[in-house]
Amino acid sequence: MLISLPKDVQSILNSLSLAGHSAYIVGGCVRDSLMKITPQDWDIATSAKPHEIKAIFPHTVDTGIAHGTVTVVFNRNNYEVTTFRIDGVYLDGRHPKDVTFTTDLEADLSRRDFTINATAYNSDTRLVDPFDGLKDIHKQNIRCVGHAPSRFTEDALRMMRAIRFSAQLSFTIDVDTYQAIAPLSERLGLVSIERIREELTKILSSSNPGALPLLEKTNLWPQILRDAPFYGDLSQTVSWLKECPKEPAMLYALLLFNEKNAADFMGHLKFDNLTIKETALYVQWLHKHIANQRYEVKTILNVMGVDHLKKLLILKGILEPHKREHWEAVRVTCEDIICSGECFTLRDLAVDGRELIAIGIPPNKTIGRVLAALLDLVMSDPSFNQKEVLLDTACKLRDGCKVNSMRNSPDGL
Repeated sequence: MLISLPKDVQSILNSLSLAGHSAYIVGGCVRDSLMKITPQDWDIATSAKPHEIKAIFPHTVDTGIAHGTVTVVFNRNNYEVTTFRIDGVYLDGRHPKDVTFTTDLEADLSRRDFTINATAYNSDTRLVDPFDGLKDIHKQNIRCVGHAPSRFTEDALRMMRAIRFSAQLSFTIDVDTYQAIAPLSERLGLVSIERIREELTKILSSSNPGALPLLEKTNLWPQILRDAPFYGDLSQTVSWLKECPKEPAMLYALLLFNEKNAADFMGHLKFDNLTIKETALYVQWLHKHIANQRYEVKTILNVMGVDHLKKLLILKGILEPHKREHWEAVRVTCEDIICSGECFTLRDLAVDGRELIAIGIPPNKTIGRVLAALLDLVMSDPSFNQKEVLLDTACKLRDGCKVNSMRNSPDGL
């Protein structure tokens, strides 16, 4: 079994070996390499102690030195190098109280979550696979290392990770591993909501979101919700997710389609404010019809912007496949408005606030109302977007005229 290692990774392994230490790539990067998937990260495990790692490499960062992890900066790239270790007692359902460094690679691999992640490799020894991880990769099987209830009792997040790996890799969860989840599901309450959010987002954005309903079947979903209300249907959501671009706000908009307050749910998961607002915007407009009329499209463009409207139309096409021709027509209208340079925001008006103040519009709420009226007029008829016409219209508005009487008659102003 041969794995092609990047030059930097091989150089780090060589440096550790020349200093008298054993060193291997471990975990996910080995799994991905065996599956012919390009790893995103290359984690290295070694018999060298943290101070010995730091002595070998000139540029390091103490990212998790108490647990044996040193980040080696090599050719401007970061690589986590961790000492072989044995975990102590898990007191909080997530982290060992302490660790003991060891020179035994197999002891280090034995503390890992699943067999597919409990392998190691270097170019001399080749594959080290004491728990038949390669066999489980071939069987497309998610199986705990050793006793599944013990692994989940140590770290409750591993239960969600089992489902996440099933989703990402399209693997089946081993029977013993699967059956160990529900009896221990309440332990997920020990895990921070941020870590739960990360795993949930990976499930939603996976190539196999069909694993999502497993969260309900294993009783993990109530532990994720905690006190947050949820009125959706995970099984129904699966078909929508398969068609959705892998963007969190879009994915969660489909998940939360039936929610009365999507922002509250996103806040419960402690998303950033921008993602919360974007998701809530989509959910709000997914329940509204959009006519294929230039004025209405420009009104919505003014509210949510070009990118968000285009993404909303994608979501509407997913939820309403029988109306996809209509939503495509709305998208074409949107593109034509943009290409034509038609005005749908205040910054596109031919006049600005300073020019209105110069002709006597009071610099208070009045100027905001006048600008909004001018924008509405221009969105209705782009021919009004001329400085002289708008200034004249502003004067009439100041004097109490109604905008509706001015529409479609720029020559009469």
